[in-house]
Amino acid sequence: LQYVIRDSSGSGDERILFRRGLEQYSSGSAAWSPDGNTVIIDSSVISDEGRYSCELATIPADGGKPVTFSRGWGTCYRIAWRHDGRGVYMIGTREGDGQSTRRDQLFYVSYPDGRSSRLTTEDSRHQLGSLGVTSAGSVLVAPFNRSSQIWKLDASGDSRTAVQITSGNADGRAGIAPLEDGRIAFLALNGENLNIWLVDQEGANLKQVNFDPSFVEELRSSVAAKNCLVFSAPQGKFHHLFRINSDGADMRQLTFGESFEVDSGISHDGRWVVYASSVQVGTNQKISIWKIPIEGGEPIMLYDAPCSAPLFSPDDRFISCVRDYGNVQIISASDGSVIRSFATLPLSVLNFGAVWAPDGKSIVYIVNEKGDVSNLWQHPIDGSPARRLTDFSTGSIYRFAYSFDSQRLYLARGQQIRDALLIKHSLPQKHTEE
Repeated sequence: LQYVIRDSSGSGDERILFRRGLEQYSSGSAAWSPDGNTVIIDSSVISDEGRYSCELATIPADGGKPVTFSRGWGTCYRIAWRHDGRGVYMIGTREGDGQSTRRDQLFYVSYPDGRSSRLTTEDSRHQLGSLGVTSAGSVLVAPFNRSSQIWKLDASGDSRTAVQITSGNADGRAGIAPLEDGRIAFLALNGENLNIWLVDQEGANLKQVNFDPSFVEELRSSVAAKNCLVFSAPQGKFHHLFRINSDGADMRQLTFGESFEVDSGISHDGRWVVYASSVQVGTNQKISIWKIPIEGGEPIMLYDAPCSAPLFSPDDRFISCVRDYGNVQIISASDGSVIRSFATLPLSVLNFGAVWAPDGKSIVYIVNEKGDVSNLWQHPIDGSPARRLTDFSTGSIYRFAYSFDSQRLYLARGQQIRDALLIKHSLPQKHTEE
């Protein structure tokens, strides 16, 4: 990657301002200082342990070496100077906050001392390129947010049977796990924390299950595992799997080591947890599929190839996983051999896996349609054409799960929120390094 200066008219010769080394990368962010003498850029590197870090640096417009003035960032995106040149605004993430609700926020970084303050606190992420400074010095950003509530409907997918059962702003978007007794476990925001909650089918008796860890990802359940839940949470620099009872008791860590485990599935007999594990090998991520006893123990490698979000079939004979996003692979649950592979529909959403239909003959996934509308589609694994399962004409589906009796679908469903945010008093009273 190199930064090039050229006359705005498009005429004249190009001049290379700075060329990066192979060990560096960039979001491509750059901004001229108000006096036109300096260009600010971001400089990012990946450590031997696989950790990403980002720095802000300036380069004289007439050429020279970059001079770093702010460190400790996980990501650096769009940058805009304050009009008097005494600081910059940036959409970014502090180092260590990449797996939290504090990522992709608006910051003010003073120049040249590099002290930073977070300006947005509404728990929304922000569009990475949505940053501008008005002539009056106000800052314009676009939060990236999606309202999400838990809905239930008949497993047939008939939208006329859909009933909303929760009223939070981010219910279930990161995970839904129905329990044997009819309650629904789901992930929801509580301030800056993402925790496990329980609610009954009528939306009553809302209860928080865990407080620590404070940030939980994914959530799985199994009827044979007696209302046991499996989730992922950060552990230092890595992410690992845990199990916990639905009453919040008996939490145990299942996976360990210098690896990342987020996506998992529980076998229907309640004995095994299958998961995708990612380890850093040089500058690359190596992903493989493993399984481990739900009570803990030695993991067993099933599939030594990049495939993510594994889920057991209803009879526990097969596992679905997502390879080369948009391509679903079916592997044997006993030896990891590949049974078949097929492409999903365009605009399919497979970030939490290809969910098995109750009959084990199809997988079900979300497909984005016109505007912000999405529906569930059912795709036979024998290669037959996919068919639409739900028939919503409005709203987005972010997550879903079948009830244990296969009679209902639970959806995390809501609307995209795309309001612009104008911050008139954009300078902090004082810097508070977080």
